[in-house]
Amino acid sequence: MEFEDRRALLKNSILGDLPEEEIDELARTAAIKKFRTGEVIFEAGDPPDGLYLVSSGRVRTFVRLENHQERELSVCGPGDYFGEVALMGGTARTAGAQSLEQSTLILIDKEHFDSLTNDHPDFSRRFVREVLKLLAEERGMIKQDADAAISYSNARWFDFVLLFGISIIMAVTFNLSNPNGIPFFPSRPDPVALVGAAAARNELAGGHLLLIDAMPSNFFEQKHIQGAVNMPLAIFDFVYLMRFANKPKNTPIVVYGDTISRPYALQVANRLISRGYTNVKVLHGGLSAWEAAGYPVESGASQ
Repeated sequence: MEFEDRRALLKNSILGDLPEEEIDELARTAAIKKFRTGEVIFEAGDPPDGLYLVSSGRVRTFVRLENHQERELSVCGPGDYFGEVALMGGTARTAGAQSLEQSTLILIDKEHFDSLTNDHPDFSRRFVREVLKLLAEERGMIKQDADAAISYSNARWFDFVLLFGISIIMAVTFNLSNPNGIPFFPSRPDPVALVGAAAARNELAGGHLLLIDAMPSNFFEQKHIQGAVNMPLAIFDFVYLMRFANKPKNTPIVVYGDTISRPYALQVANRLISRGYTNVKVLHGGLSAWEAAGYPVESGASQ
């Protein structure tokens, strides 16, 4: 592929909002991969090597079920991309990919992709929204499988069990690719220590405290505690990977929500504790208590 062809493809992809110099750099350095018809690009369980963009040809993504059959998830053509879920979570591939015809792909390697998400927060947020949209579509597929199993009332009993098993496998596959997947059993968060607004304010003034806002992004952008980082439960793993994975485990952390979103704050706090953080608390009274005390708040997206 010529430089201008690569650049045009990148400019019209999900990467198109990156600065021009980044697009040019990717066009010069990204790997070009060619695959024959029927050739497997990667399998479920493989480590994530990067983000793939289709330049020409067609690629399907799929999962293999326990009965050795396959469930097709998507078919990607020129301009489409795939392989993003494992990159976001830093986990092994949860699906396979195979070329349906002779295909030419652009590979943005994992190291370069991680650098892009770290250096360009706007791109990171857009990418997360796209991935969540994709996972919602997969959730719809799972529901269709379940509905088909239930409505097939004339099937023999072992046929029904087979269909139900497929639905469960798809649900597990979805949960592996989405940190906020479908819960099979309801769970209640463990108790977390509370801290008052005044004590949290004093610790913040000392420069030692990390404030985490667990509210959905649209609420965070309307109003949040000055200096807080937005970490909604739905994208916890992605934000954690990008912003907090290297923080010392004894870092003082206060998580907050508000009246309605307080359960989210508790769950985010518990997730941090499960990752080994030893000094995590929840702000008593949340944002309302902080504001009522006259402490500073601000609006806008996180930096």
